[in-house]
Amino acid sequence: MRTIVEHIDITNLVAGGIDTCIGDVIRHSAENEIRIIGISEGGEHPVGQWNRVAFDEREVWFFPVASFERSRTRGLRVPDSLRFAFGLLAHRQAIGSDLVQVHRVETGFICRLLGVKRYVQFIHNDGVALTGSNSDSAWRRLPGLYRLLESSSLRYASGVVLFNEKDASRVRAIRNDVHVSTTWFNGTTFNFDPSIPKEYYSWVGRFEAQKDPILAVRTMIDICRSDPSAKAVMAGEGSMEPAVRSHVEECDLADQISFPGRISRVEVAELMRRSRATLLTSHYEGSPRVMFESLACGTPVVTTEGADPSRVISQGINGIVCARSHTELSAGLELASSLPSDIVARSADPYDVEEVLPTVLRIGTSQ
Repeated sequence: MRTIVEHIDITNLVAGGIDTCIGDVIRHSAENEIRIIGISEGGEHPVGQWNRVAFDEREVWFFPVASFERSRTRGLRVPDSLRFAFGLLAHRQAIGSDLVQVHRVETGFICRLLGVKRYVQFIHNDGVALTGSNSDSAWRRLPGLYRLLESSSLRYASGVVLFNEKDASRVRAIRNDVHVSTTWFNGTTFNFDPSIPKEYYSWVGRFEAQKDPILAVRTMIDICRSDPSAKAVMAGEGSMEPAVRSHVEECDLADQISFPGRISRVEVAELMRRSRATLLTSHYEGSPRVMFESLACGTPVVTTEGADPSRVISQGINGIVCARSHTELSAGLELASSLPSDIVARSADPYDVEEVLPTVLRIGTSQ
């Protein structure tokens, strides 16, 4: 049995990030039973009670320890992780003694505090950049505390999975048996169809500081100005969305640059299949899922160096790596749009969920 501890509502997963990772773990895990300790966002499932919930083709046990709406904007007075920690402390008996999987170092620390003997610590981001000036995390205000929690959670974990090759040497100084992995794409949803026309440029992400949507919209404005027939789509939501939209309105490009908001995984896949190129402008990433999903759809990726820490993009083969300049990135989009889609799609093959996830799920299980 595997127990996943994270402040998610299993009936209301969002596209990307930790939510998608957990969804794929549930779908592909060989464990006979999966339990989720999370939150109730809509109040549908009562706090403090086990619920049997259908998830795709299997059922899982779901135990909310708190009820709140996850905020996707900045300026929180009480961070979601802290609300969740209070809920875990109040309902500590729910965790049990089987293998536990956690996705944030603060959750790993709480599990250790509560006497959990076997937990696997997943780390999804760059631990240095997370506390830096371009972060939208509350940890940027408390870097010293983050380091203490990180060190404690890593040292006592049964295993550690790090989705950031760039940060590997630093993390291995704390724990030398860290398993460094990329994320993955789900080929059932994200796949290449040569019959679908490429219609626009795309950007998918949170409208927050880490993802730098201002650089993204300036890039899209450049390419739409240079080519009046060009179209661009920026999908997602966040606190910086009004500022991004205002740039488009000021340039009178609303008919060329659209904002569909937060969209489902199926809609993301359709968006990428129709994209000429996908733009990534993040200051930093762990192992960005959107990159692998775009490649799997035969769509090249134009990225800043910080958004590709694992160096998945081969220059001029499956994408273009650029400096943090909207003029360079817009030129990169034009170049990338001419790359052969079938070669781009094949470059994603090593990152299929069936290739990557089985190894990840074995970490920490032998103890």
